[in-house]
Amino acid sequence: MLTSIAIILLSGLVVGTIFSKLKLPSLLGMIIVGIAISPHCLNIVDKSIISISGDLRQIALVIILTRAGLSLNISDLKKVGRPAILMCFVPACVEMLGTIILAPMLLGVSRLEAAIIGSVIAAVSPAVIVPRMIRLMEEGYGKSKSIPQLILAGASVDDVFVIVVFTAFTTLASTGEIVATSFVQIPISIVLGIIGLGVLIYYIYKVVQEMKNNQIEEEIIVDNRLPHEIALEELEKIKSDKLWQKGEVKVYYTELTDTLRDYFTKRFNIPAMEMTSSEIIRALKYEHDAVDAIERVREIFDISDMVKFAKMEPSQDDNEMSIVNAFFIVNKTKKEEVVLPEEGQPEETSNTEIQKQKQ
Repeated sequence: MLTSIAIILLSGLVVGTIFSKLKLPSLLGMIIVGIAISPHCLNIVDKSIISISGDLRQIALVIILTRAGLSLNISDLKKVGRPAILMCFVPACVEMLGTIILAPMLLGVSRLEAAIIGSVIAAVSPAVIVPRMIRLMEEGYGKSKSIPQLILAGASVDDVFVIVVFTAFTTLASTGEIVATSFVQIPISIVLGIIGLGVLIYYIYKVVQEMKNNQIEEEIIVDNRLPHEIALEELEKIKSDKLWQKGEVKVYYTELTDTLRDYFTKRFNIPAMEMTSSEIIRALKYEHDAVDAIERVREIFDISDMVKFAKMEPSQDDNEMSIVNAFFIVNKTKKEEVVLPEEGQPEETSNTEIQKQKQ
């Protein structure tokens, strides 16, 4: 059965594309290939596919109407509110009424049979209307008066209305009486389905929002420390971890250079994390506070690049000197926060407060 479904999908897509290239409706090609590969023609697909054809049609209808709903815009529907409502009922009623009047005279059927025929004729095909209207909306046709949106809304509700009427007429034909519940059963099920879906979507939305808020609260940790304070703490951690002594030389130089890159980014406002070693050194040449530390920066980054890309094994002295140079770079280029007293405020605030307390 899975093979048959794959054959149906692939052949439908291929032939539909060919018909589109020939300036013909792709749906026509899909219908033709569906007839051709059916068990009643070329017998390419498995006969068991017939047993689930009803379910497949329902799935297709759900997909088509969902696509139509997602293509509609509330603001556009507000513009065509009254005409859209009339489009849902008036065309179907006129078609059914015309069939009920003319079918008995032309076809020799009863009024009830004519009513059933009329309800079938009045139904629109979402498979035809929805793709065409969506295409018109994408191409900008009828945008000023929202004509495609009007037809989409009318076609979607028109089917619901016609199904209700068709159910009522078929019930009348089979039982001889109309059950009042047949008129409200489908609309009620649709409304309850919409409410249930809305509650489910709202619940999922609240859960997702709560997860996002919790994640944001965890991620947003305000660090008011100065760049050099953060860098010095990281360097102390690298020193205490004794990575190169454990043989993890590459990790040692990676953490060392990443700490310096982060420090340069925050201290000099340069994108050091995305820059190469030579680009960082070139940028630091324009920073007055970093001039005396450039050679040591170059030394650390040269050794780091050789370790990471050339698999060089630096000496013990190089490893020890690299952390010493890193401390020197941060301490040499750090910028202390200067807190200026407010205008009119005495420098020795504590003495002033003591005098106020005595008074």
